[in-house]
Amino acid sequence: MSLRCKPGDLAYATKAFFPENVGMVVQVLEIDNMHAISIEDGPRWICKCHPIRTITLFTGIVKYDVTQVWIPDRYLIPFAGPSITHTIDVEIDIGVST
Repeated sequence: MSLRCKPGDLAYATKAFFPENVGMVVQVLEIDNMHAISIEDGPRWICKCHPIRTITLFTGIVKYDVTQVWIPDRYLIPFAGPSITHTIDVEIDIGVST
């Protein structure tokens, strides 16, 4: 199984229970071993985020100022880092004669 994210990635959420959380930037911390595989959502990550509103699915209790959440891998898109596989040769003329 290929995952989109890895620990340490910055990613944004494409789906959330509360619409205001869609698009939030999170830091991917680690795979959620307690809920690592769910039939409907697939593997989940524990992520660090700015304080958000969320809901406890088992009890339906709404919580505020939560800064650590689990998010299914398929709902995250990591920010791509710069490619380091290419080099560019550049000549610069600074107008100084010797």
